[in-house]
Amino acid sequence: MKKEKKEYIIFAPINQYGGVNLDVGFLALLISEEYSVIVISLGNFYSNSSVFLFDKNLNYNSLDRIIYNNNFLVKFLTNLICIIKPIKIPKHFRVENLITKSQFINLNKIKLAYIEKEILKADVIVLCSQLTSNYMKEIVDIAHSHNKKIIFRTTGQINKNQLSDENKVWFKKVSVFIHHSKKSQGILKEFMQSGEHKVIDQNACFEEEFLKIPIRKKNISRFFTLSRLHESKGIDTAISAFLKVSGIEDTLTIYGDGADEKRLKKIANNSPTIIFNGKVDFKDVPKIFSENDCLIISSKFEAGPYSGIESMAAGTPLISTRVGAMEERLPNYSYFYDGSEEELERLMKLMKVLSIEDIQVISRNLRKIYLNAYTESTIRELYNVNFE
Repeated sequence: MKKEKKEYIIFAPINQYGGVNLDVGFLALLISEEYSVIVISLGNFYSNSSVFLFDKNLNYNSLDRIIYNNNFLVKFLTNLICIIKPIKIPKHFRVENLITKSQFINLNKIKLAYIEKEILKADVIVLCSQLTSNYMKEIVDIAHSHNKKIIFRTTGQINKNQLSDENKVWFKKVSVFIHHSKKSQGILKEFMQSGEHKVIDQNACFEEEFLKIPIRKKNISRFFTLSRLHESKGIDTAISAFLKVSGIEDTLTIYGDGADEKRLKKIANNSPTIIFNGKVDFKDVPKIFSENDCLIISSKFEAGPYSGIESMAAGTPLISTRVGAMEERLPNYSYFYDGSEEELERLMKLMKVLSIEDIQVISRNLRKIYLNAYTESTIRELYNVNFE
């Protein structure tokens, strides 16, 4: 039975897919086992959002959708915009428009009033976001003014431009920060010189399916990337390196979609061994790992990344930049690279000539690390100890 005296509210920039959704979904599931919890997205609302992976009955909505459904004037003006310029997506996606954002309507003031109304109902406020995403400062200021406990689960890599004296003022109002890695923890803790900072990483969604993937009994020839197609993911480096080292039997499959797709396809130059596979449902991700041999993580900025955890659970060899939490996850791993095309070429060549026995040693070690420190039960326990 839920404890009625404590209510949590989670604010996060949730959309259809993304690592933030997984953090939020998992946190909401854990909290809901003892307390009441609602999730309010600061992004768009999707009825098929991956935030529902953990709990199909999650009490989840988006700020724009709530405002659209509850403010007559905003709804009227948004509908008017949609008549002038019809759209196929839900109308609440258009709540942010030139009319509603004008000084006469002041949509931002309406949103902040609703945020404060919800904060007043809750006992604990949880933020799951990059440090300085939209509304983070305002939510912290409002929650602190009402003496609410504030837990900030940081996502994304902490950047120096976020560490200003102006931001420090409201950072110090947060009760506890939870980071993916000691690297992120250390950067913010050193900057603030105060506050409570915890480290809790992630576990793999569909953990059981990943752990069932057999240890490989073949040489490495099927490379792949799994992420949004965004410039920061460094997929162009993976493509260029692959084109220089690949043989006739090798493939590179690019899973995901995004704004960088057109540019990446141009770099691939219609190579028959480079396959763009498009967006992937989370439920299909274990199959992707079982059907490929080596994950390439070329990201320049990330807190995790999540695919690294999945690779460990699957026992899938990987080549990675030293991004986010990766070095802490794999402290003695031999296949990190500096982000350069030349270094990635070298490591891909090494992977291709590994014996099956060596590949199996790598695979078993990756899974062993996962089982020792990153299982769902382990991450649950860390939250149970720290997330009060």
